[in-house]
Amino acid sequence: MQMSTSTPSSDGGERAPSAPPLRRTARACDSCHRRKIQCDPSIPCNWCRHHDLDCTFNRPIGGSKRKRAANEPNPMTHPPRHQPPPGEDLEDRVTKLEQLLVRSMPTNEHQRNCTSLISQGSWPSDSAACFGPPRTSANGPSASDYMPRSNSGLCFGKIHFAGHYVGDLNSYNGIPSLSLDGQEWVQSRTGEDKRSNSLWPSQPQRPTPQSPSSFSHTLHGYAGVPDLPDRSVVDEYVQQYFSSFIRFIFPLIDSLLFRETVDLAYSPCHGPPPVEMISAKTCVMTFLALMSMILRPQDNLPAVDADVYAVKAQNLLPQIMNNVSLSTFQTMLMLTMNRVFSGQLQAANQCHAMCCRVMFSLGAQLLPNERPAPPSPHDFEDRVWRYHKQLRNLFWLCYTHDKEICLRSGQPPIIDDEYCNLSLPANYMQIQYLEDEGADRSMFDDIGIPHSPADLRMTVIKSKAYRALYSSKSLLKSDAQLLQDIRELDDELERWRMDVPPKFRPSLGHSFETHENPFLRMQAIVSRLEYHYLMVTIHRAAGRCQSWANTDTGVMEGINSSMLLAVEASRSTLLFLRPTIDSIFPEAFWMITFYPMSAILTIFCNILLFPLDPRAEEDLKLLGSVPDLIKGFRLQRLKDNEAAHMTMVADFVAELTRLGNCAIRKARHSVSPR
Repeated sequence: MQMSTSTPSSDGGERAPSAPPLRRTARACDSCHRRKIQCDPSIPCNWCRHHDLDCTFNRPIGGSKRKRAANEPNPMTHPPRHQPPPGEDLEDRVTKLEQLLVRSMPTNEHQRNCTSLISQGSWPSDSAACFGPPRTSANGPSASDYMPRSNSGLCFGKIHFAGHYVGDLNSYNGIPSLSLDGQEWVQSRTGEDKRSNSLWPSQPQRPTPQSPSSFSHTLHGYAGVPDLPDRSVVDEYVQQYFSSFIRFIFPLIDSLLFRETVDLAYSPCHGPPPVEMISAKTCVMTFLALMSMILRPQDNLPAVDADVYAVKAQNLLPQIMNNVSLSTFQTMLMLTMNRVFSGQLQAANQCHAMCCRVMFSLGAQLLPNERPAPPSPHDFEDRVWRYHKQLRNLFWLCYTHDKEICLRSGQPPIIDDEYCNLSLPANYMQIQYLEDEGADRSMFDDIGIPHSPADLRMTVIKSKAYRALYSSKSLLKSDAQLLQDIRELDDELERWRMDVPPKFRPSLGHSFETHENPFLRMQAIVSRLEYHYLMVTIHRAAGRCQSWANTDTGVMEGINSSMLLAVEASRSTLLFLRPTIDSIFPEAFWMITFYPMSAILTIFCNILLFPLDPRAEEDLKLLGSVPDLIKGFRLQRLKDNEAAHMTMVADFVAELTRLGNCAIRKARHSVSPR
């Protein structure tokens, strides 16, 4: 083969062999690239010169973008060993900005932080207090040490007052825990050093001890217990349930459909039981576990260990997850309620999430509330209506628990109102508020709604308040937009209140009209507590306004009125509970104790802001009465986790009272003549 003795020039001609070789950018020519061989930097390269080939560079530089992207490591599973310099990679810069933006959302400096992030791409220089220094240990810092003290970008459960981000609700026990901003504010108002204060320990606030039926004990300790008791025990509980007013508050089962479930659970089976039978057995277990807690002790029912059957039902959940049916829906809802009534908030939250997914799969959120046609004599059509009505009853219970659990745990709700049929029947007011205390409520059995102690319309307003005032989008609202939403929600709540018959109408203050009927008495109590709490929820959001930073007096026209309403509603909660505590069912301990706990921090913050107010001393005494108030719920059958919770409440309130006294003394000392 004849070798070429000349080399091509840049203009297409030839260069003399004696001329020095041209240099090019360090990339392979087309021939070497196709053969995946080393290409030298001369032109032509050694391979092309020896094989008499044109040394060309015509292929696109960089190759296929799709192929390059596929070959790049996933940053989530294979993080890069080094970060590119600032400004080099736009995608990395956007990711960094998004992470910093999420961090800023829990703070009351969100708008300022957003501006800083967009303009500078970094956190404001004075915001280091939002993040605690990493805590070192013998094994070095853990991953959680580098997380911000705030738990999420959403604002659910976060408490603001007079421009300060005071703290969060503890998702385990509902007791507020102070944020760093709240700690510094308390320190500035009381003069107390952090080291002498038990409200901000170095370790996270401890959760309330769980009862023996907690998740950690589900696989041990009950292996010898039979799956189900004798059929007669279940029949007695079912009969007592349908003869009690509990069935109107919690319409968890239908008489005909549940009888079919019990029949299937007790039917003989040779070999491994099908998933439908396992689901039926689990449903019966959760029914016994829940009814043994909420049916009255004087009903003389056979003794049933609620913890045992709740644990055994929980163990069977993995086996029925694929069985999307009415019995599975009932099982998960009743297990959620069992956890709520046991004070196991985290476990209830997890069960509720599964319950909502089953509900969506069954389409219960879209069904109508009323029978679409007059009763039919055909058994099949009646059974179909029973099935739809039961699904609708369970939806309303699930919807109510969704809003209750999120306000107690500080986590956002699962059910979005926009995807649900929230319409109520035209005669709902007649159903909810019966003037005749001895009226027969069975006339409303064909309505697919529960006769709840809390008005469902108030629950819908509560959902609107969370979305308008405590969602991530609400953190971007201006003061004017936030105050407008507060006024609109307050007007809607007042319209609801005026629609309630005078005999049941709630109000601020502690006056209370007693009822002979135990259900109506409980209904009036819960409605009043819900009204007070919703007032606090709506008006306390004004504490997040940025305008608070422009005043040192703590008094702002317009915004201050909302704060005063929140404080007055909190006082009303504690004053109202004093004369009515004996009328509350002991089984509602964990449901009711949340209301005084949410009220005391608002009153305490008001004492810090106005320590010289004439009512400050009276408010301190009101705070000091809370431990005895909570102890009045249960004087018998006190469980370990309930006793531990009472101790934690007493310690928390005692510290708030001490700090309140410190704030008053400090304020008086500052104004006294020297």
